[in-house]
Amino acid sequence: VNVEDLTPATRRQFQIPDTVQGALIDAVTPGGPAYNATLQPGMVITEVNRVPVASYAALTAELQKLPPNQDVLLRVVQGGAAGGALFFVVHPAPSNSK
Repeated sequence: VNVEDLTPATRRQFQIPDTVQGALIDAVTPGGPAYNATLQPGMVITEVNRVPVASYAALTAELQKLPPNQDVLLRVVQGGAAGGALFFVVHPAPSNSK
């Protein structure tokens, strides 16, 4: 998954209100953990395991605190007419190490 900070241009593009703070999902890799969790470009991650994240840097910092192979609960906001907060569980990709 590719994630970036919200900008005025991406807020307009995805119809995200100014009151929403978080990290914008820019792209999702087919077959990856985010894809399997049904995350989509244009969604904004606002919490990781119930900890608010207001930016890409905050999101990265929270994810780095997690132990390997742990499921992650994400609170995500959609823009546009389908707006609203949803929760998704992302299961990490299986490790290839033995």
